[in-house]
Amino acid sequence: MATVKSIAAAAGVSPSVVSAVLHGSKHVRVSEATRARVQRAVDAAGYVPNHAARALRLQRTGVLALVLPKLDNPVYHRLVDGIYDAADAHGYSVLLGDGIRATSGSLMLQRMVGGGQVDGTLIRPGATISEDVLTQIRAGGGPIVILDDVSAEDHWVALQDELGAYLATRHLVEKGHERIAYLGQTRYQHDRVVGYRRALSESGLPAPDDYVIHSLQGTHDGYERFPTLLDLDPRPTAVLVNNVTTAVGVLAAATDAGLTVPDDLAVIGYHETTIAADLRPSLSTVEMPLYELGRVGVDLMHTALTGEPVDSHTITEPLPRVIERQSTA
Repeated sequence: MATVKSIAAAAGVSPSVVSAVLHGSKHVRVSEATRARVQRAVDAAGYVPNHAARALRLQRTGVLALVLPKLDNPVYHRLVDGIYDAADAHGYSVLLGDGIRATSGSLMLQRMVGGGQVDGTLIRPGATISEDVLTQIRAGGGPIVILDDVSAEDHWVALQDELGAYLATRHLVEKGHERIAYLGQTRYQHDRVVGYRRALSESGLPAPDDYVIHSLQGTHDGYERFPTLLDLDPRPTAVLVNNVTTAVGVLAAATDAGLTVPDDLAVIGYHETTIAADLRPSLSTVEMPLYELGRVGVDLMHTALTGEPVDSHTITEPLPRVIERQSTA
């Protein structure tokens, strides 16, 4: 059976170099040529690292907790993909939790903060995750990585939300719209409101306060808040909806109100999902790098768990991009 020592002998390197390659350690400097040679030896031997034994040596569980505001939101599909791929690469498994159920005193919360059952927690903030819950998770002692937000207390990795909303609004401006509303969360996505207002300001267009309409992020929330758009005077000709699932509800409400999209109202949703292309009219979106957000979040968590300095930062590549479809064509 292949061992680290036999892999080292085959590659002509020391066991410490093999270990560094297998576990992504930055404490041992390894050239790309050496890394490739070690990987070829690993592949040839069919060697599989024993993550359980390594976790026992390091007094870790090898489990990361992930808490999302709502698990049924399809926007998180690519985010979770990035998290799972990076977790696999680093040898972790993932305990997935719904923010709605991660309440004070819940079994889920107890598992995240008590008994050392998880090594660290990745959190995507949202309306369903209270400050009390965040405080209890922090009290558990393990590292926390906040996804898509900046934190003064925890490690974090963020998206360019202001730029994403700016590009989406610019898209509507370039389509000739002068009365553009914003519908969606205003507390946890404040940067998106800033980007929306900046695009209008640069174009010399108004952004009345009542054109910014607060809404939660479910499909039904978009449907229920849609009449507020109709009551505005003058009525907007376009709307940026800051979550694609909420935008689905807006499209349904517009149809039920007898409006034609995009002739009577152009709609663009924030984030990209597979369903956006299948709707009729198909939904224009602004695509954000959610896969990269998840992957980098796990990389930061792994860095924190190995005791190295963590570089919290905003993802700048790839850039947000507008995907134009029928709802704004």
